[in-house]
Amino acid sequence: MQIKIHDSRSSHNIINEQRTSVDGHINQTNATLMGGGLFGTGGRELYKSSDPVMGEVNIEVSEILKKEGQEIKLDLQHSGSIYVHITQSIEPLSSSATTPLQTGYLNCHLRGLDLENIEKGLLGLGAIDPYFVLSKKYTDHINGITKWIPVYRSEHIPNIINPYWHPFSIDLEPLCHNNTSKTLKISLWDYEKRGKDRWLGEVEVTVDWLKQCVTKGGNASRAEALSVYDDEQEEVGLIVILKADIISS
Repeated sequence: MQIKIHDSRSSHNIINEQRTSVDGHINQTNATLMGGGLFGTGGRELYKSSDPVMGEVNIEVSEILKKEGQEIKLDLQHSGSIYVHITQSIEPLSSSATTPLQTGYLNCHLRGLDLENIEKGLLGLGAIDPYFVLSKKYTDHINGITKWIPVYRSEHIPNIINPYWHPFSIDLEPLCHNNTSKTLKISLWDYEKRGKDRWLGEVEVTVDWLKQCVTKGGNASRAEALSVYDDEQEEVGLIVILKADIISS
């Protein structure tokens, strides 16, 4: 397998470039390209011939599978290094699973309700700039390693504790390997223009659970809303599921 890192000179190729805060409160930047990228294919090329190669490396997949957690750090031929992590080939759907595989896209729309305002300050002014990250769970049963892999990050909305985030659509393959009972996580963050974004809390879900919890009492109903908790198991707000539909591809 050959991996090449290109410097994209065509901004229209990029469909999602974001500063993502992942588990462990580490900030990183993700850039997803059209055509076979994280959020599905768009029928367009991954890169153009005018995009210069920043580095490349050859690696056998079997070598990655031998590493702890199926993750390896590779030095690029020109400069720098990358981490490669395999998740799909080693997590087949269990033969005992009751949920059949599904294909298509999850169309989803979320809002926050009564989120804890950690920005109000001494005078009670100001509010958080909340966004959410949707991650899938990866477990290496052989080595006992569990990781959360971000697959979608919403936009942040300034100065609000009851945000409406934009609706989004994501392919079930990168989201949950087409297994709608696979464990996912929604984590809430407060965007910081300077310094690290601040984690607020999280809740574990599945695609099936999101569908079941779609609000029946309106966009401010707490009846089916998901409670979000911090490390001390204190509720820091609610997530209302406005829409969660699977659309066949």
